[in-house]
Amino acid sequence: MISRYVLVAIILAVLSVGSYVFWFAYRLNLGFAQDPAVWGTFGDYVGGTVNPVLSFLSLILLIRSVTLQNDANHDLRKELKENEKNEQIKAVTTLFFSMINSQREMFSSFKISTGGVDKNTYATAAVIHLENKVEELREANEEDDKVSAYLEEEDVNEQIFGILRSFYITVQVICERLSDDRGFDKGIRREFLRTLINFTEFAQLRLVVMAMQFTAYPASNYLRSNADFLAVMDDVGFSLDPY
Repeated sequence: MISRYVLVAIILAVLSVGSYVFWFAYRLNLGFAQDPAVWGTFGDYVGGTVNPVLSFLSLILLIRSVTLQNDANHDLRKELKENEKNEQIKAVTTLFFSMINSQREMFSSFKISTGGVDKNTYATAAVIHLENKVEELREANEEDDKVSAYLEEEDVNEQIFGILRSFYITVQVICERLSDDRGFDKGIRREFLRTLINFTEFAQLRLVVMAMQFTAYPASNYLRSNADFLAVMDDVGFSLDPY
């Protein structure tokens, strides 16, 4: 781009001098002057003709240089912003998988007292026990408040609340740290949420949904009102009112 401007300047300078020579040497048939003053006049002519052109080209080159610098700065800022976003995603990813592992450990120790020979059931068996009891209440035409009361009675150690809260915090971290305000879109959030659902034990996820359906905890309300979470649950075909 710069060489083109230089070429234009050279052509204009040659045309300026050439027109002078053509007019006086060929049209007027005059030879070379011997008087230095005449050559001084010629110099004034060339300077007066070429200098404005060169000044204009210099201005164009300056503007072009500033434009290129601004473009380079814009690309640099964009690259820095992308790097910052990538670092944020890495940080969220590290925290995300740590929280999933924490949830698994919490669920593995989840237990319900059955009063039978073994007295306690754990993890998946405990969730199945709760589901069977809820199904019995539903078959007896009991309303939601009755089911809620049953779950509160069973959850004397607040284990259901703890598992629900742990899941809710994971969803909250994803949605807040990858929010639109931070330059992310719903696509990246929903990708993380889909991974969360797929990496969560199926029985644990059913327990979370049960708590969402029958409790009025702030965690339940947050999950039921989170558009990204609801969209992903709908995509994977998981009902939020299965009981």
